[in-house]
Amino acid sequence: MGLQRGLTLVAGVVLGLALTFSAAHAEDDADGYCQTHTADSVTSVFGGLAHLCGWSVGLSDTPAAKPAPPPAPPPPPPPEPKVFVVFFAFGEMDLNDPAKSIINAAVQTAKTGGFAKVHIIGNTDTAEDDAYVLSLARAQTVRDQMQIYGLADASFATEGKAATALKIPTPTGTQEALNRRVLIELEK
Repeated sequence: MGLQRGLTLVAGVVLGLALTFSAAHAEDDADGYCQTHTADSVTSVFGGLAHLCGWSVGLSDTPAAKPAPPPAPPPPPPPEPKVFVVFFAFGEMDLNDPAKSIINAAVQTAKTGGFAKVHIIGNTDTAEDDAYVLSLARAQTVRDQMQIYGLADASFATEGKAATALKIPTPTGTQEALNRRVLIELEK
């Protein structure tokens, strides 16, 4: 009981001082007074129990800072496309058995993996004639074979790059089997 009476007495004294001080300086500019009379401030004496500069009584006249909300997690990266590569003989756009096997694997992956978009990119080496026409024809041949294997409902995009996207950089007029290819990119 004695501690409670002591705290009540201290609170009454502080409140009385604050009200007396507040009435005595009612006409003073609060900001100007605080800048020139910091030694008179009850805040400086009581460590923030009462703040008379600004004419408020309490623990603090500034609201407690709210913690910043945690940052939103970054969005998940888009799924990586699956890529299959079909190679061609020099100057040809016909599919051999290994090429058909790769195309069939791409079709099965598209069906089971939920891939709905197919981007097919034809390429040539630097020695093939009519490179753009040949690269586009290779891409269309692969698309047609994918449809024959049962991937008719996918969204297809075909393009020919000629010899502009070489896998193996070579000078003009060079035959390079790794550059004569079609890329099949499966996307969700």
